[in-house]
Formats: sequence, structure tokens, C-alpha cells
Amino acid sequence: MSYIRLELEINLDQHKLTERKFCKVVDKFFNNLFRLTRAESSEEKMGFNIVNRNITVDVSIDLKEKFLNIFPKFNSTELIKALDAITKYIKYENCKKVGSIYINQYNTHKDLFAYQNKLYLSEITHEENQKIQTVRGLKEGEVSFKISDEIEEIPVETNVVLAHMTLERN
Repeated sequence: MSYIRLELEINLDQHKLTERKFCKVVDKFFNNLFRLTRAESSEEKMGFNIVNRNITVDVSIDLKEKFLNIFPKFNSTELIKALDAITKYIKYENCKKVGSIYINQYNTHKDLFAYQNKLYLSEITHEENQKIQTVRGLKEGEVSFKISDEIEEIPVETNVVLAHMTLERN
């Protein structure tokens, strides 16, 4: 059985969102996420904290064959649409891991990072004698970093910030 798992723990900017507006944004985000879970979610945990403007999501979605064509790439329209409802309210001065996405069909794991008012997907793959970190903006494009096998600790957050600066410049 194929499934996708989305985990997200993110804070939104309290200065941009009144409590009322935060509730509307959360409602829109959860409704968009619900469209993704129409493929029969076996596990769902979605919550929010109005005072802290915090959203928590942990969903596993069992994918039937007809839904597999939606998810081969993480830049799918459905996922971008779901995350877009909250993206403009994100404000992280320092790069921070806020979640992850896993698709068992491809055995692919990508981390979600927030920096300034953007979300980025980061994946590390192993090819020949090196590792490659690909950082992909939800709408901006992608940047890849070749990392020698001699480097034991990959500077993931630093590379996400560098990708942000590169994509902002273009």
C-alpha cells in the first residue's frame, strides 16, 4: 500500500494575524489539506493554538492507484495550494526545520524548512562518491549542492539559506 505522510509544526507571525484572521487562515489550510486526505487517511492529527499562532499537522494518507499521479513530485499543485494558505504568514528570521514529507512508494523523505516568509523542501540523495542536497522552493525553483562524502555533517540549514538567496536573486 502506498502512502504519503506530512508532518508540520509551524508558527505564524502574530503581528500579521489577529486571532480572527488566524482562525480563517487555519480553516482554509485545513480545508485544502482535507482535499489531499480524500485518499483515505489512516491517521490524522491536526491542531492549532490561537494564542501562539501555532499549527500542528501529522497526517498519513493511504494512496489509491488513481491518486498516485498527484504525488510523484512534491511541487504538486495540491500540496502547494494547501501550504500556500499559510506561507505568506510565516516569519522565521533563522532557518528552521518545521516538518517533513515522506512517500513510501519512492522511499523519499524531504524536510520542510521555513526561512523568512518561504517554505523550502530539502532532500539529500547519494550518487556515486558524493551526496547531493536539493533545496526546492514551493514556487521559486531549485538549487542543488554537491557535498563530498568526506564531509560528515551536512550544513543543511546553511544550504537552505544559500538557496533562498540564490532563488530570491533570480
